[in-house]
Amino acid sequence: VFTTVCGHGSLPLDSHIEVAPLALVFKANPSDVENPPGPTVSSVGRDTLYLEELVVTGSTRFTVDIDGVDRILAPGQSTTIPILVDPDVVDDSLGALHVLSNDPETPEVFILLYAAPN
Repeated sequence: VFTTVCGHGSLPLDSHIEVAPLALVFKANPSDVENPPGPTVSSVGRDTLYLEELVVTGSTRFTVDIDGVDRILAPGQSTTIPILVDPDVVDDSLGALHVLSNDPETPEVFILLYAAPN
């Protein structure tokens, strides 16, 4: 991937994403236990990282709360993506959060989501 900088030709894009953790397990009865807040996404390259899309697939028990999520990350900046779990679903649930970015080497990252049955 190349980008033009101030008309001086093309330079390779140096946006890089780091995500942790790559799997989240949510417990039953979220009022009784503390569940993970969601994955943290960090910009570890020399260029700005753009989070282009945040998509949950699999179980409809999971949703992403994108309010307050920084989708443009300067180098060294991080943001946490809150995952909401529907407590009214009684079955165990499996899903994935897909994070699409402008990282030329890793444009899509998958985070496994699992919720225990209630």
